[in-house]
Amino acid sequence: MSIEIDSVLSSMSLEQKAGQVFTFQKTGSMIQPEDSKAIQELHCGGFRLHPWEGAAHDYCKPGDKANAMSPKKKYLGSPYLTPAQLAEQLNGMQDLAMARSPGIPLHYAIDQEGDQSGDYTRGGVVFFPSAMGYTATGDLELCRRCHRVVARQLRAIGIHFIHSPVLDVNVNPDNPEIYTRSFSDDPAVVARYAAVVLEAFESEGVCGIGKHFPGRGQSSEDAHYAIPRYSCTREQMEKIDLAPYRALIGNGLRAIMSAHTVYPGLGDSENVATLSKVILTAFLRGQLGFDGIVTTDSMTMRGIVDKYGVAQASAMALAAGADLVLMKSGRADQVACVETVVQWVRQGRLDESRLNDAVRRILAFKRDAGLFKTPKVDPAKADEPIHAPENIALAVEAAERSAMVLKNDGVLPLRPDQKILIIEQNSFFCFKANDLHYHEGMLGEAVYRYAPQTEGINTGWSMNEINLDEIRPKIDWADVIVCTNFYGRAGAMNDGVVQALIGTGKPVVVVTSTPYQVKRHRNAAAVLLSFLNVTHGLQVSADILFGKRRAQGTWPLKHFMWE
Repeated sequence: MSIEIDSVLSSMSLEQKAGQVFTFQKTGSMIQPEDSKAIQELHCGGFRLHPWEGAAHDYCKPGDKANAMSPKKKYLGSPYLTPAQLAEQLNGMQDLAMARSPGIPLHYAIDQEGDQSGDYTRGGVVFFPSAMGYTATGDLELCRRCHRVVARQLRAIGIHFIHSPVLDVNVNPDNPEIYTRSFSDDPAVVARYAAVVLEAFESEGVCGIGKHFPGRGQSSEDAHYAIPRYSCTREQMEKIDLAPYRALIGNGLRAIMSAHTVYPGLGDSENVATLSKVILTAFLRGQLGFDGIVTTDSMTMRGIVDKYGVAQASAMALAAGADLVLMKSGRADQVACVETVVQWVRQGRLDESRLNDAVRRILAFKRDAGLFKTPKVDPAKADEPIHAPENIALAVEAAERSAMVLKNDGVLPLRPDQKILIIEQNSFFCFKANDLHYHEGMLGEAVYRYAPQTEGINTGWSMNEINLDEIRPKIDWADVIVCTNFYGRAGAMNDGVVQALIGTGKPVVVVTSTPYQVKRHRNAAAVLLSFLNVTHGLQVSADILFGKRRAQGTWPLKHFMWE
């Protein structure tokens, strides 16, 4: 089926074109009324999938829920859907989209970066290490094989865009947002691994989106909670941040996500890149020659909401040069955003030719992806890549080859006859999935298989609220303590509790997910750095702790050393 893009575009009303540039948030485990209305009444272009139940995606620092956009003060995991059921749901939404006039299929996007950064979590989805973990393996071909499986799992349920790879060059050890989501602090390494990831995604029919343009690796503030100001000069950015983009534009990079950060060094000291015509049009399109799709990051991030408001910022982003607007809020904001774009065109604040240009790129992507011809997938095949034994074995291999034992004062390997106390954080997967495949206490379960006297304490993401006096009997009982120290965006590190445990005089083994914090635990008895801290990775960590596997990773950073 051949689609003439200009013919479709000319048949669309202004309201339909305004809707087509939006990627709305899809939550819950059914096609909800607001989903149907977003498709049929607001003519939206697509959805980004989230494992949450709720009307808005709030970006508030811990303890700042007073500023939440959603009346729900707490995220809840959506009721369970199997991969086949999820594919059926997405197919049903495609039916609604194709029944529109003109019938334009939806695009589906998702975050699935690796380790604990991922939004497709149900049914035993196979997860792989964070980006930096691949650099620790030193194996580009392993990186390629893993990301082909990532894309294969996503394509099987109907996903078209993945918001990955991260192209940020993480040269700031105190960066609160990027850390191991980056491949390296070396721009050449970032470009080399990202190129392999993009090729892997493309080979499986998924479009990778490089982010966060023009770079967030040198930041010391998280853009989810405020509007950072990048202090780097143009020369510094060219040397570090922009180098991966220059290497990849024209060489496989088909889509870019903009950053909600101000970059005075690129000629705009007022607007974040997402809202800057200087950066998105004059620089990205003009100087760098990028002609692919530009999508915004979430327009519900705290700084954007506070300074501009979601609807106005969405129209500003289109005027600046964005093609897709990622808007992760509910019905009221969806309506306001589409209506504001229409108003801006009618008022002359947004040239309709700019809107047409954006819609044309989106339609061309959908045509080239074959969505007009085959918008749906076969639900019966949705879980095939998940249950393939070779894919699970690949995840285990990647976990083992990326892990590192950074310190061992003779406490490792652990012994089956020891009394082991596991103090373990509940990961994001405890509420993203909470099924037989992903749930609390998974490291403890893996250790218990080796040492039957193991006892576990499961905590929230932050362990710093633990009262050590209350668990003193368990500490006194233990021969050795194994304590996780996993890092999550905006989550408080658990350094205080780790040091307090070390201060008890018991040998403490720290299992951490980031190389940037290990200096703080030099006095631990042992330190295991793992880049995969869900199901298969946790089992590998237990295997390493008991000497049944060998951690094979090498230090992944060039400018930051832990010793």
